[in-house]
Amino acid sequence: YNPSHPGSGLADHRGTFEMFRFVNKIDLVPRLPDPLYFQHAGHTLQMSTGGNVKAYYDHIGNGDLGFAGVPYGWGAAPYVFLPGAIASHMCTHYLDYLHDYLPNTTSYIVNFELVDNNTRSDDEINPPDDKAYSIE
Repeated sequence: YNPSHPGSGLADHRGTFEMFRFVNKIDLVPRLPDPLYFQHAGHTLQMSTGGNVKAYYDHIGNGDLGFAGVPYGWGAAPYVFLPGAIASHMCTHYLDYLHDYLPNTTSYIVNFELVDNNTRSDDEINPPDDKAYSIE
């Protein structure tokens, strides 16, 4: 397990790691932009207030398997609350979270987040009729 650090791993090696990255609330560091040729490696475990931990498959998801990636805006949220985002990165805050929300089972997560098919555009759900755009 790899608590909070910037993205690591060459882009062409994505999916070959069984690594889990814990991200404490709005910690800024794991959301820093990926350097050239590097991307976030492994599965992202988003630790939220109240002990809720969401697991995002391979950080970006896998539509073929039906697993979601981190939600839109995930990387931007900490910049709105910068002092809290920096404080969330402190190691003691990670340890406090893990202690305060110790699960009743042997794992903090059970399943990866699934792709939400309700977020598709209207054109994907109800494709336009070809005849509606015909010049005949």
